[in-house]
Amino acid sequence: MRLSITPPATGPNDGRGKAASERMSRIRLKLPEWLAQVGGSHLVDAEIPEECYNLWGHQFFKLTSGVGFESREYINWLLDDANKDVMYAYHRLFLQMLTSGYAPKSHWTLKCPLHAIFIETLLKFYPDAFFVINHRNPAVVIASLSKLLELGVSPFFKENTCEKRIIGENTMNYMLKTCEGVMSYCDKHGNEGNFYDVDYDALVADPVRVVQEIYKVTQLLYFNRFLPL
Repeated sequence: MRLSITPPATGPNDGRGKAASERMSRIRLKLPEWLAQVGGSHLVDAEIPEECYNLWGHQFFKLTSGVGFESREYINWLLDDANKDVMYAYHRLFLQMLTSGYAPKSHWTLKCPLHAIFIETLLKFYPDAFFVINHRNPAVVIASLSKLLELGVSPFFKENTCEKRIIGENTMNYMLKTCEGVMSYCDKHGNEGNFYDVDYDALVADPVRVVQEIYKVTQLLYFNRFLPL
């Protein structure tokens, strides 16, 4: 027996976008204050960009799944850079599926601090990747991320039972791992032209200029890499 599989509709005819918007409307109705607090540091909506970090939740690689709990066994496993091939194999497959119906005009732009821990694994699956490293005052970053992670797990705790100290310690460990991941890779391999450092304050002050500089660097990099003299 032969099975005929019809691919889902894409673009404006794709009903999944409408379904996602309806789910967001229900969240706004039931949790308006919570969503407003989250939106203060991380915009959430059905039709705006989102971190690729979320797709790893399909495989139980989710920082917020254990950040509020005293036991660090899950967090330590998640932040261990050993044998994360399955994460990036799924990540690439997910992007391939998106590309089949929503191909970008030139390339995908991904954003997720967790990538900094797994640079070597990422490059196994995306050998032409270019990294933009955003530098920001760590005291501000840790406080901001701790608050965001607290909001992410608070709906799963009874009122006033989510321990902020634990979230802060886990956030510190997470941020330390990301910094160590970048420094370790560069110590081992050098910059190799794959990295571009951006000052966060400069980005906020003049985002258009900074992004233009990033594109100039990447164009030169790929010109030299694929069209050598």
